[in-house]
Amino acid sequence: MRIFRIAPIILLCSLAISADAQMWKPRTEDMIPMLRERISPGERAHLDPAGLDSLIAWAMENYNIPGVASCVVKDGQVVWSGAYGWANIRDSVAVTDSTLFMLASVSKTLTSTAVMQLWEEGSFGLDDDINDYLDFEVIHPWYPDSAITFRMLLTHTSGIRDNWGVLSSLYVLGDSPIPLGQFLEDYLVPGGAYYNSLLNFYSGNPPGSAYYYCNVAVALAGYLVEAISGIPFHQYCEDSLFTPLGMDETAWFLAELDTSHVAMPYHWNGFRYVPYGHYGYPDYPDGQLRSSTAELSRFLIAMLQGGQIDGVSILDSTTVDTITTVQVPSADTGIIWHRFWEDSLNDWIWYHSGGDDGVKTEVLFCPAPDENWGCMTLTNGESYSGVLDIQWELLYFAHDYVCPMVVDIQLLSPTTARLSWSPVTGATQYNLYRSTASYFSPSSFPWQTVTAPTTHFDFTDGIGDENTNYYFVGRAENGVNISTDSNTVGDHDFGMEIP
Repeated sequence: MRIFRIAPIILLCSLAISADAQMWKPRTEDMIPMLRERISPGERAHLDPAGLDSLIAWAMENYNIPGVASCVVKDGQVVWSGAYGWANIRDSVAVTDSTLFMLASVSKTLTSTAVMQLWEEGSFGLDDDINDYLDFEVIHPWYPDSAITFRMLLTHTSGIRDNWGVLSSLYVLGDSPIPLGQFLEDYLVPGGAYYNSLLNFYSGNPPGSAYYYCNVAVALAGYLVEAISGIPFHQYCEDSLFTPLGMDETAWFLAELDTSHVAMPYHWNGFRYVPYGHYGYPDYPDGQLRSSTAELSRFLIAMLQGGQIDGVSILDSTTVDTITTVQVPSADTGIIWHRFWEDSLNDWIWYHSGGDDGVKTEVLFCPAPDENWGCMTLTNGESYSGVLDIQWELLYFAHDYVCPMVVDIQLLSPTTARLSWSPVTGATQYNLYRSTASYFSPSSFPWQTVTAPTTHFDFTDGIGDENTNYYFVGRAENGVNISTDSNTVGDHDFGMEIP
C-alpha cells in the first residue's frame, strides 16, 4: 500500500490541502478488520443490482468519492458492472467501465504475475539469491551474510524498508524521468543518492524472518524481470501480460496513454474536490499501473481459471496455486496476495488493496470450486471506508449470484433433439422441467434429472408435433446448500420452444 505523498504535489500544483490529509501509512492487511467493523453479516441486505446502485451512490456522497467503477466476475464472465460519478470534474467526463484508474498497490498483483511467469519458465528459483541476477549488489547492512531472495521480495519479508522521506520527494507530475534501475541502485547500494542504512532497511530482524510491507521490494522484483528477460519491465508486461489478456489500454506510463481516458485523482478539502494532476514516481512497478474494470476483470478471470482466459494462458494452473499458497502464515500472505477467512461464507478470500494520492482501490477473489468469483472497486477519491463498504456488498452479491444456465436446443436427427446448458458452479445434478405453457413453475417431479458434470440430455418424445410447443425450466441443485436459503442454486427459464 502506498502512502499519501501530498507535499510535493502541493508545491507543483499550488493546491490548498486541508489538515485532514496528513501523512499516514495504512497497511493492506488492516483494511479487512475495518470492513468487518462497519458491516457485519447480520446487518447486510442481499442487494440486487438496483440496491448496489443505491449503496454506491450513498457511499460516494457519504465518503466524498468523485468517481467509482466496480464489477463482479463469476464463472468466467463479468456478471455485473457499474460506473458512477466523474472521471474529470472540470471537463464533465463521466466514469465508464473503460475509464482508466491508477491502481496503486493493486498494481503489485500484475508485477508478481510477470515475475512468476519467469519462475514458471525456470529462469530462477524462488529461494535464489537475487544478487545472482542483478547488475548491482543488494546487501542488507545489518545482516550482510543473509541473502535476500525472490520469495522474500514477493512476501514482504526482505528486510528492505520504505523510506518515505525519499519516496515522497520523488513524486512528479507526469512520468518520472528517473529510470527504475538507477533509482533502485541509488536507494539500495552504499554511496547511492538515496541510500540510508538506517531508514532503507529494517535492523531488528534478518531477511526472511519478519513481515514488513514494502513497496521498494516489489519495485525491485519488477526490475528483476527486466534484468532476467533483457526487456524493460513495462514492455515485458505489455508483451507477456496486457496484450495476451486483451488489456489494450492498460499501461505503466502516462506517455503510453491518452490521459483524457484516465480518471483524475482528487482530494476532498472539506468544500470541494481538488485535483492532484496525473503523477508518477521512479519505483513504478509497486503502484503506478493504470487500467479499467473492463480490462482488469480479464486478469481477474484468468486468475480464477488457472491462469487462462479465452484459450490464452498467462500462467500454468500450478503457478496460480503457488501464488495462492500461504507463504507467511503470521500475515496470511501468499505471493503478493493476502487472504482472510470469512466466517459467513466459510471460505478464504484473497485480496489486495491500493492507496495513493487521490486513489483507493481493491480487488477480492474466492477461487474455491463452489465459489469461483471476484470483485473490484476502483476510485479516484481517498476513502478506504467507502471502498470497503462497496466491496463488502459486492462480495456477497458475487457469492449469492447464480450464473444463468445458458441453454441451446438442436435437432440431432428428424426424431431426436438435444437440450444442452452451461454448467453451474457447485451443482451435483440438474432437474429439467417441461411444459406446453410458456410460463410455469417447476413441480416437485422433474421431467428428467441429469447428474453433473453432464450438461446435456437427448430426447425423442414430442419432436415433430406441429401442434405443440414445449418450454423448459432447469434447476441446478446441490445437497450441501449452495445458497443460504435452500438447496436450490437457482431457477432458469430457458424460454426455448421445440417445434
